[in-house]
Amino acid sequence: MRLALLSPVLLTLSTLIACGPSEPPRDASNGPSTSALPAQEAKVPAGMVLVPSATFRMGFDGGSKSEAPAHEVNVGPFLIDKLEVTSAEYRECLERKQCPPPGEGEFCNGLRPERDRHPINCIDKDGAEAFCKFRGKRLPTEAEWELAARGTDGRLYPWGDTLPNQDIVCWKRLEEKLGTCEVGLHPGGASPYGVLDMSGNVFEWTSSPFCRYGEACDGAELTGRGGSWDYSNPANMRATSRAGGPPNHKRDLLGVRCAKDVPGAAPAAPSAASARP
Repeated sequence: MRLALLSPVLLTLSTLIACGPSEPPRDASNGPSTSALPAQEAKVPAGMVLVPSATFRMGFDGGSKSEAPAHEVNVGPFLIDKLEVTSAEYRECLERKQCPPPGEGEFCNGLRPERDRHPINCIDKDGAEAFCKFRGKRLPTEAEWELAARGTDGRLYPWGDTLPNQDIVCWKRLEEKLGTCEVGLHPGGASPYGVLDMSGNVFEWTSSPFCRYGEACDGAELTGRGGSWDYSNPANMRATSRAGGPPNHKRDLLGVRCAKDVPGAAPAAPSAASARP
């Protein structure tokens, strides 16, 4: 029996389906809008994507309690990995004694060379932070993560508002015991900034404590974002969906992608969850 990653406040996701938009659906076939992506000079390292500073509506009032209320957030410019961190990349950090060992299990990828192109999973918050530090990066805040996943036009999913399917998302793989997908195999699910696998494959650690928006956080749980390979409910694939778990979680549905400050820009702002909407 698989243990749930989600905190009790999130368990209602299993019965929620994303509400249909009141405007014509945005989808990947039309390509992402670039009107909200102003050019901003910065040296972009290989494998990363520049997300310009933006003000956007974070959250979703038509979903679970943890996604609400939708509220305006200002985010400065930052860099984020285009792909989730792979098992091969994490193993290099482990071999250099800069990262702790990943967990082991039927669907854990870290000690299986044949899954080198799959995302690292079964790592806790310390492992995720250690890897990002090894690469001169950091964990993204969840506000940064959501902006990179959905842009500024209010879409529900990285690709638009149409429901997910297996051509654009790595999900619904538990029944056949398939585990994760190789990273970057679903370009049709790219975010407006071209970031891949922001929905499905593995949840990703953020640096933000988990609590309801506008409430004080005690730091006992951190926020994971992105849904997972073993989920089958479209609500869990939304770019606004949130999950909370203790920092020592080493789950097969939990991995990492790193972020980095833009040189000369202000550091990442405090978590949106700790600010009053």
